Amino acid sequence: MEGYDYKLAYDYTEMFRGLLADYPYFSRHVKEEIGWAKQHLRKRDRITWYLRWIRLYDYNAVATGLFTNTPQYQQVHGPAKPFDLQMVDKYEQLVRKESAKLGHASAPILSRELVESHARKQELLDHYLGLPVPEIQNLVWDRQAPSYLFATFHDMEAQWKEETRGVLQPRPGDRPAITFGDGWAWWMLDRGYCEEEARAMGHCGNIAGQYNEDQRILSLRQSVRRGSEEYYEPHLTFVLDTRDSSLGEMKGKGNAKPTARYHPYIVKLLESDVVSKVKGGGYLPENNFKLSDLPQKEQDRLVQQKPSLMSFAYRLGKEGETKAFVRDLTRTLGRKGEKDSWYMPKRHGFLINSYTLKEFLEEFGDEDSQGAADVLEGRASISTGIGEDEGYWAGWGGKKGVSPLEDTLSAMGMTTLMMAEKYYRGLAAEVPYDQVRRSSAGPVDGILKFISQNRLVAESNAIAEAWKEGRKAGAMASMRKELDSALDSVLGRRLEDGTIFYRPDPGAWNSDIEHILPTEEAAAIADQGQTFDEYFEGWDQDVWTPTVEFDVPPQGWPGWGYWAAEAALREHYSHGQEEEPRRETRKRRKSSPEGR
Repeated sequence: MEGYDYKLAYDYTEMFRGLLADYPYFSRHVKEEIGWAKQHLRKRDRITWYLRWIRLYDYNAVATGLFTNTPQYQQVHGPAKPFDLQMVDKYEQLVRKESAKLGHASAPILSRELVESHARKQELLDHYLGLPVPEIQNLVWDRQAPSYLFATFHDMEAQWKEETRGVLQPRPGDRPAITFGDGWAWWMLDRGYCEEEARAMGHCGNIAGQYNEDQRILSLRQSVRRGSEEYYEPHLTFVLDTRDSSLGEMKGKGNAKPTARYHPYIVKLLESDVVSKVKGGGYLPENNFKLSDLPQKEQDRLVQQKPSLMSFAYRLGKEGETKAFVRDLTRTLGRKGEKDSWYMPKRHGFLINSYTLKEFLEEFGDEDSQGAADVLEGRASISTGIGEDEGYWAGWGGKKGVSPLEDTLSAMGMTTLMMAEKYYRGLAAEVPYDQVRRSSAGPVDGILKFISQNRLVAESNAIAEAWKEGRKAGAMASMRKELDSALDSVLGRRLEDGTIFYRPDPGAWNSDIEHILPTEEAAAIADQGQTFDEYFEGWDQDVWTPTVEFDVPPQGWPGWGYWAAEAALREHYSHGQEEEPRRETRKRRKSSPEGR
């Protein structure tokens, strides 16, 4: 396998001979890839280029053991077994060898560019190879990285569109379907793909029509004269499915969206018997003409005249999110689930994904926000001393000139201080507590003097530990407030792609986060002729991905959680005592009638 000359592989299965001998599981996958490449790429250099990158991806899947964890593999072979280290080593060598031949040290990563979003990449190859651009058609496919090849095609197409300003003459069999008497007409072509249309319009001419005998091109053309000859300049290219008289792709020049200038011609087409309904779809479906592009009165008139033209966007505006509407929209989008549980009425949209706080921040947060969540959810600790757990230590936030012990005791309620005094009275000490208390300014002063005069290190440490607990609690409360603020900057607002992140229970700060596609956006996807899977496969998250930005105070987190410190001291002082009922001592009681 390794020494086989791929340039002679007319039977392209030979390129995968060794892989299939080791892992017959790949047979169906290899057969499908070869079949697609032969049908769509047609030239040997293109086919070989494509299959080499597919093969490299497969080699790497074996070397890393990823494919054995797929449900498809385990359904055939049972649960994944421990790595065969000898086989892993063999395929790691093959990956390095093939990467060297391709001249890319990161070739395994580059192979993922082709395989991930696979259908989208195949659609792009179809699109580019359908363009009548000599530079694209004559390019030799050798060792280019997939991303480089696609970028090259993109630039060649852009240059070709800039240079293309063409007219054409009809072929035999093409005929005007709707004429307007001003030199304009909708032409019905007798085929689903037209190279001349592609060249004049700066698009692919509906390359997919080569493989679909039911498609026909509807071309809006204007009669022009060049010298003594009559030519036609195409302005719009629509694709008609003759099985149900529905319109699919509906574009202007360069795959641009038809402008309002052309709406009168489009309305006449929709009113005619040529068209029954609009489905959308195809390349760049968001650029298709939509019924919602027309003024509302025009939409109402057309739908009343021909109800089959009603779009989901139109129906949503008139009907709202009724059960029937959601059911029909769900079926059209192709998403299935038990009782359509992924549609969320309270959110007025569809659930794309659900994240725990940890998962959400790993995907959309910066390092500091992830670290804060780890602390708040107990996966990491927060330090109360400088130099430990850098970035999260709790800076001193007490009063100047006041020790942490005094600061801690001063924050305690009278109930806790009474417990402390009772505790210290029962403590065997050289100097009795009551003797010290009588010469003190108050309970806090008395406790500190008692500890000092009796050199009670353990008691001093207990109060210091309570202070640390208060510092931690206060710092974590400040951290949580900052993280809430950072999350609120992202959650609940519409992103550039139209989706929204929600926290189902704002009161529970670490509740799961839902990614919602609003119903109006889902209706637009359906009107574009796409399913959910097709839409999300072409998603470019780099364009819209939000970022949770979280700032760590340079001097540590402020805050004082007296409740945590008090709880620690109450636990310490309650040993061997029956805890007295908590009383509210900070508010003055009204005196009873008897006491007046």
